[in-house]
Order: sequence, then structure tokens, then C-alpha cells
Amino acid sequence: LAGDFFRALPTEDGGEAVEWNEQMQRAMEVLDEALPLAQNNDDRALIHTLYARAAYRIGLRDVAVAHARQALTLSSDLCRQVQFDSKNGVLNTAQEAFWTDWFQPLPRLDFLDPKYFQLSSSDQCPITIAKAEENYLILAEAALATNDLADAKAQLTALLRLVHKRPVQTGINDQLEGRYNGGLKSFPNDPAYRVQASPDDSLRSGLIIDRRPPCLINVPYISGTSVTQAMIDGLQDHDSALELIYLMRQEIFFAEGRRPADLGIRLPLCEVEAANQKDPTAYTEAWIPSFVPQNYGLDDFSVDEAAKTVTIKYNMNRVIVENAHSDSVAPFEN
Repeated sequence: LAGDFFRALPTEDGGEAVEWNEQMQRAMEVLDEALPLAQNNDDRALIHTLYARAAYRIGLRDVAVAHARQALTLSSDLCRQVQFDSKNGVLNTAQEAFWTDWFQPLPRLDFLDPKYFQLSSSDQCPITIAKAEENYLILAEAALATNDLADAKAQLTALLRLVHKRPVQTGINDQLEGRYNGGLKSFPNDPAYRVQASPDDSLRSGLIIDRRPPCLINVPYISGTSVTQAMIDGLQDHDSALELIYLMRQEIFFAEGRRPADLGIRLPLCEVEAANQKDPTAYTEAWIPSFVPQNYGLDDFSVDEAAKTVTIKYNMNRVIVENAHSDSVAPFEN
């Protein structure tokens, strides 16, 4: 987590901040130590998946590929989750945010919301921390980095099969949430709406679901995607394939806290930790790449009620591709 989300963090109380890439190296060392202690193949697959994640983030393509393959050999459908306990006050705070109307996703992700929900007053949904889908995504991106489009498409096809096997919760009553964000913006709540990922993208149907009474909704709560086999088969070049990979990462890791890392965004050191540093000003500002829109641009979209269309201002998956050779994103492209 320190390597994925922060510019730097201390590894001990009152210690010097360690930069994110060194955090990833240390994580891999710890995972090496943990592997002989694993009791079963699922635990071994978890360790290899986390190792692949760390190697991926710092651009160690061959290492990431080796561990991703080993993880899939051990478990082709790994899903490791953190469990919560409402009876003892151990709550999923993300559930409160997503199940109520604190946060609403961009309309192109509407079909995935809410990933955390309640069927009874005591329900606390688990949060997934590692799953086999990540390994397929790493293998696809690695293949693309070596100009092997055919292998990248094969990995995405295997990934899509797995996503389609993941469970879907049916009959969720999300009618109270609505799609009106505190007077700031109305979100579409009618499946007749079509969505385009930017003004330059084609309109797509099926991304908006109907939450209005008496409708009940169905939500994939481990992994879901709007990508189809036809979209994978139709890939003809590196850039379109890389954009599709990042769309699938965006959708499959929805509400799991993974998106900021893919956008190259890193959190700062807090003031308490900064006070212990030789240079108290180091790492105290967030790292936001220059290509990431400011002033709520990431959330910006417009709605044409007459035409039943939604236009998102920025297709950030395309922005990632356009900036793939920066140090902030697409680690296998550098």
C-alpha cells in the first residue's frame, strides 16, 4: 500500500521516509520470506499475485510476468478479501460511502455501483485485496509491451472468461440512493441514456442501470466489465489495446482503491510524519501528473436530456496511453 499510494512513508515509528519504489522493493523481499511459510496453494497464489503487483508498479516486466504466471498456475480464480464484523463494530467504511449517496461514479461506471451494499441492516461487504484478474491484466500489458498483440488479446480473452464466471448479486434495492448529487449535478438514472467516454468517443449503451422504483438492480461484486469479446477481437494496434487494458483495470478494480496508482497520483507524507524528517518539507505535497485534469475535471461530464446522451469530458484511459512514456503511468512502456 505504501508503494502504490504514497510518495514516501516511514517503515518504522519516527523513521525516515522511504520512497515508493524502495517500498516496493522491500515488499518483494518480505514476500520472498513469506512464500516458504504459505500453507496452501491459495496462500501461495496470493503471495505471487502481490509480488507481481509490486514488480509491475516499478516496471520489472519479466519478474512480474513470472509471478503472475505462477499465481495463475496455483489458482486460476484467486479472490482474497478482507472481512468485516458489524456485531463487533468492525465496519466497512467504504460501504457507507458507496451504499448511501456520498459518492456516485462516472456514468460510464454506473453499472458497477454499488459494489458494497446491504441486503440486511447488519450486512458488511468484504473488500477484495487480491484476485486472479490482476495477473491476466499484467500478462496482457506485458505482451503488448513486447508488441505481441495476439498474446495480449489471448490474455484478455481468458480474463473476460473469468470475469463472466464471477458472481452477481441480484435483486438489490438501490432506489433510495437516486442519482442527484446534493444539488451539484444530476446523474443519469435511465438505461435509455448512451454514454461516450469523451467528446471523441462513440456512444455506448448498457452502462446506465435503472434504480427508480420499482426496479431492483444486479451488481457484479467481485469483478465486472463492459468490455465484450468482440471489442477484444477487434483490437488492431498497440494503443487501442493498451487503452482497453486500462478500461478493464478501471472497471475490474472498481471501488477497490486501485485507480489513483494507475493515474500516477501519489499521496503526500502527513505533517506528523514530516516533522520527523531531516527535510520537513519533503514529500508533503501530493504528486499529481501534469496530464491529470485539475478543478474536478476527472469527474466532469455533460448530459443531453433530449438526446439521452452523456459525454464525459476526459477519457482518462486514452490520456494514460497518450502519456504512456512518462514516469508516472504504464510502467511496462518505459
